[in-house]
Amino acid sequence: MEIPPEVRYVVRQGKSIAYQRFGSGDRRLVIIWTSVGNLDLVWTDAAISDVLLHSAELYECVMYDQLGFGLSDPVDHVPTIEERAADLGAVMDAVGFEARRSTRAMTRAWVRCCSRRSSPNGSTRCCC
Repeated sequence: MEIPPEVRYVVRQGKSIAYQRFGSGDRRLVIIWTSVGNLDLVWTDAAISDVLLHSAELYECVMYDQLGFGLSDPVDHVPTIEERAADLGAVMDAVGFEARRSTRAMTRAWVRCCSRRSSPNGSTRCCC
């Protein structure tokens, strides 16, 4: 797997939404990146990269920067929940994730809350 995965874009109502697709698991996972930074930069943090790589073993993943964040286009207003849902739908359509299928969606909070523990040699491993 290429690290970081290639950044691709889907356009919804004239705005480009940046996303990455990675992983080869049987289930599907949508990761909605919601904080400062961008899709490429998150891979430079070892702890976050470990969680994403572990997720890629279990899931076929798509991760995206919401409009107004990261590599996605800026916005001129605070998007409504309906607009955010439409953005999610556009990304899922772009990668061929059907809403009918079991798809999980989560925000960066999941990555931060993923429990980690130290092994006797001082390294950490994901326990998700």
